Amino acid sequence: MTNQEHHKYIAVAFLVHGCMQVMMLILMGFFLLAFFVAIPQREMRDFPAFTIFGIVIVVVFLIQVAFSLPSFIAGYGLWKRKSWAKTAGIVGAVFAAMHFPIGTAICVYAFWFLLGEGGKEMYPSKKQSFQANNDGVNQIYERDPSVPPQPPNLWG
Repeated sequence: MTNQEHHKYIAVAFLVHGCMQVMMLILMGFFLLAFFVAIPQREMRDFPAFTIFGIVIVVVFLIQVAFSLPSFIAGYGLWKRKSWAKTAGIVGAVFAAMHFPIGTAICVYAFWFLLGEGGKEMYPSKKQSFQANNDGVNQIYERDPSVPPQPPNLWG
């Protein structure tokens, strides 16, 4: 398989993972709606635990959205081959790793590709791309980091 195919499969995997998380969110919403409809209205009014239950529902909703958003961002960035896609893919893989077994498999596959030779080829570092674009001109800009840069001579 070529690096472009691996790249495409990882992007699709992140998008599918994000869609699965949204589907779980929708299923939890239907379950909770059925739960509230099944309770008689007179008991619901007098039971203060439903306020706490509502707060827990909102927190779970926000956590679910927070865990699905990195997958969508990584999938979009990888699909469109954005310059920030490698970083987004690594972050998305870390969040996906917590959803065993499918998310963990996506994480391992993404780490294998993005941190390996394929990721280096698809997303070269800034120094590598600078060297490739300037054919030796970049030697002017390489200096010893222990020596501070000299101020410009504005009088000369």
